[in-house]
Amino acid sequence: MHKLRLSICHNISRLPILYGSSARFYSKLRSDAPIYTNIKTEENAEIYTPPYLKYKEKIPYYQVVTVSVASMDFAILENYFKFMKSLTNRMELDTKSYPLPGISEKVTNLGNISESYELTTYKRNIKIFNILTYSITHLISLLTKFLPETVNMKVFYKDLDEAERYVPNVLVNDLQKKIDGINTLQSNRR
Repeated sequence: MHKLRLSICHNISRLPILYGSSARFYSKLRSDAPIYTNIKTEENAEIYTPPYLKYKEKIPYYQVVTVSVASMDFAILENYFKFMKSLTNRMELDTKSYPLPGISEKVTNLGNISESYELTTYKRNIKIFNILTYSITHLISLLTKFLPETVNMKVFYKDLDEAERYVPNVLVNDLQKKIDGINTLQSNRR
């Protein structure tokens, strides 16, 4: 049989009398008496506390979060986008930001005088990588608090399609049409 020696606080029943209030008793009990420590046997073998007592829960995170802002006022959008980038830099987040090409729309007035206006909507995106769940809540609350009136913000918890980022090159498209026209003329001659 092995004889066990446990390192437990002595005279626990006398502690409330010695230290007065229960708050001081429990603080003294926590600081002085490590109840679950190493248990030593006579053969110098140590039995440790279970490893799950030291286990820290992993904080979940999002792999990619995309914050998209859009406005028809270019100056306000650029100023707010600059604020967004500085805020994410201060929070030391891994980000990638990029502008999207403006989307032009023709709006006509249906009154007696017909007028048409061309309105352009500008968009900017910030992708945030590997952000913790509690950090994204703070970031979104700060961004919505300082959101200007003319700016619309959307948050996507996924990676957006990058096809809308690219502007078609007009010169390349014109040259491709000319090449196709020449190829059709040559095929008609044969």
